[in-house]
Amino acid sequence: MARFDVYPLGSGTGYVLDVQANLLRDLNTRMVVPLVARSQAPKPISRLNPIFRVMGEDFVMMTQQQTMARFQVGCQ
Repeated sequence: MARFDVYPLGSGTGYVLDVQANLLRDLNTRMVVPLVARSQAPKPISRLNPIFRVMGEDFVMMTQQQTMARFQVGCQ
């Protein structure tokens, strides 16, 4: 796996974009961001949700979905 490579989800319903720094390539986990079909994604936010073409179809990078809600990490 390499940074900025795109991988299909096992469920066949979309893709993920690998965004993990190559410095951490030896870990057994990867930081990925979901790519959602533009037809199924909410309205993209400029600069937060770039659009990529994969296999002839437009996908929205759902950057905010790689995060956790503040309450999940103990923030008030």
